[in-house]
Amino acid sequence: MLSQEQINMLLSILKKIKYDKENFYFPEMGNSKQLEAVSYDNKYKFLIDIKPGRTERRKKQLTLQERYNKDVILIRLDLNGPPHTNPDGKQLSGNHLHIIKEGYNDRFAYEIPDNIVDEDDRLQT
Repeated sequence: MLSQEQINMLLSILKKIKYDKENFYFPEMGNSKQLEAVSYDNKYKFLIDIKPGRTERRKKQLTLQERYNKDVILIRLDLNGPPHTNPDGKQLSGNHLHIIKEGYNDRFAYEIPDNIVDEDDRLQT
């Protein structure tokens, strides 16, 4: 388990995503994409997951997340998904951002303002 100090350090690291900019495509409904990322000093490795909705009913749903050591979710953006309830009982809409917190992993989330969500341009969002 990571300490809050380690978490803060991992979140603050500037990362380079390894991908082919000329041939990048956003995955279609039902598919997902995983990109590798590294710290600028190549000391730390991360994974970026892009997961659009899986069904026609959930076609506007989108999850973007950054992982460390393959299984530690550092940050996860959920758009047009189901509502979320934090461990303290606070209710959030389907647009929220999970940020890892010592002792809670990624169970705490924060509301995302509607004006930054562009359902027609997922790449921009």
